[in-house]
Amino acid sequence: MPALDFFRVNIIDERSTLSLLAPPHGPKMLTAVVGLDFASSRDLLEAAAGMDESWIRGIQAQLAMFDEFNVDELDADWREIIERPDSAVHPAFRVIDQTTRERSLLRGSLGLIVFNLKERRIIQVQNEWSDLQRHDTGRYRIDGEERTFSYSLPDTWTLVP
Repeated sequence: MPALDFFRVNIIDERSTLSLLAPPHGPKMLTAVVGLDFASSRDLLEAAAGMDESWIRGIQAQLAMFDEFNVDELDADWREIIERPDSAVHPAFRVIDQTTRERSLLRGSLGLIVFNLKERRIIQVQNEWSDLQRHDTGRYRIDGEERTFSYSLPDTWTLVP
């Protein structure tokens, strides 16, 4: 993922808030699977792996590493990593303190989108790429082969704005 083309995406579930970088197609993929009403970010990411396994497995590995080193509080080395400017290697993390909360609210070059699984809301805080729609189609690749998907966000979900 080029350092200039990414969203900051936050995913909120009953247990925690995840903050990660997403490529331009990431928010649409997450919107497509979020309508399946997953209660946990873990299940949501697992479903999205079917459309971009490389990106999602990278996010899952980053979160596993974050969880290993940041149990009760943010480790000093991780604090330095979290505070660095976004880049293609900026890791996903959980919001566990003021530092991670502040970082999670800084938009990526394409914007900031929040997926709130608890409230069934998608909030496009800022979206410089392509506004998410209630009904749409998208593209992804598996083994170099382009495939398309369609989705329709259920009425139980709110899409803002």
